[in-house]
Amino acid sequence: LAGQRVALNIPEVGKNDIPSGAVILKDNLVKESFKLIGNIKLLPEKDKLSNNQRVRVHLGTEEAIAKLILLESDEIYANEEQLAGLYLEKPLGTLSGDIIIIRNENNSATLGSLKVIDTSPAKVKRLNEEFNRILYQKLDGTGLDRFVYLISMEPFISKKELKLNLSLNDPELSSLVEEAGSQVILIEDQYVTSGKLYELKQEITDYVNLKLDATPLILWIPKEEVKSKFFSKVSSKVFNIVLDLWKDVLELEGNYLKPKGYVPKLTKQDQLLLDRILLLFKEDGFMTKSPKELALLLKISEDKLIKYLNYFVGLNLLVKIDESIYFEKEIYEKGLSEIVAYLEREGSIDIGVVKDILGTTRKYIVPLLEYLDYSKITKRVENKRILYRR
Repeated sequence: LAGQRVALNIPEVGKNDIPSGAVILKDNLVKESFKLIGNIKLLPEKDKLSNNQRVRVHLGTEEAIAKLILLESDEIYANEEQLAGLYLEKPLGTLSGDIIIIRNENNSATLGSLKVIDTSPAKVKRLNEEFNRILYQKLDGTGLDRFVYLISMEPFISKKELKLNLSLNDPELSSLVEEAGSQVILIEDQYVTSGKLYELKQEITDYVNLKLDATPLILWIPKEEVKSKFFSKVSSKVFNIVLDLWKDVLELEGNYLKPKGYVPKLTKQDQLLLDRILLLFKEDGFMTKSPKELALLLKISEDKLIKYLNYFVGLNLLVKIDESIYFEKEIYEKGLSEIVAYLEREGSIDIGVVKDILGTTRKYIVPLLEYLDYSKITKRVENKRILYRR
């Protein structure tokens, strides 16, 4: 039992290989950390301690120098207590609830103690009422309170991390998950609180809206941008499951996201130019102008024109064949249906036949056929194309 002595015979380990303060554990339940949060209490008739003061801390037979971070004021006086953080010069392996002895830096006097609340906090916030409220809830609360608190501090946390931070075994963790009920959600191997998931949903929806409103010609945000900003620690599989849960507010198109029902806010000048650009593509058929030629005709920069073209591609009104060739969607689909119909009749097609069908030149036909190959509509066999599907 705790407090009783035991002798360990550990073969092939010298006495100097195990440092003072080491502990023997089952299932690796303790994680070493350079940062702790707890509740510090000074002894009566001791000098005050100030924020950022260096102290010496003792845990069992282990000791380390640390910087004291007072979370509720700039100073703490004799017989007072408050929340505090410790930034350690070397890591300590602690459990929530451990008592750490606080001495002055030169080790000449004991000043007080700190009861550990969080063994590996992601953040340490000074003079923050909400942060302190949650810490007190964890300090005074039940095992369930500490469990929910830890999950709420991270957007997602794995079973392994939970067991390590709370020093739990599998049955204890399962019991807490059952007790938490709808407060905690398991997605693949990651736990998240329902409240945190709702906050993330609002935060990400607002983020996507703001980004699109700032750039009205962009219809979608890259999915990877959202993942790297909000879901960097989880797998793509978990991220995709979450997006599926949020399909009531976010639309997914390939690798892009937008708010459901999003309508861009265009200026009158943008709308006039967009109408003219689309009309030019309809008139040109399969002999379209390159972005450079079109920009010169419209007297705008090529960069700006590309934004207009990407806007139409996003709306599925233009088909981008390559960097210099775009076709109006209805014209492209009509030409494609004629090519496919010919292939279904004849079995194969060459550039000359495509030229007759579309009434265009090799300049456009070669990139178009390569695009159809890439899209797995056709397949190249020597100098002809066949349908990709049987």
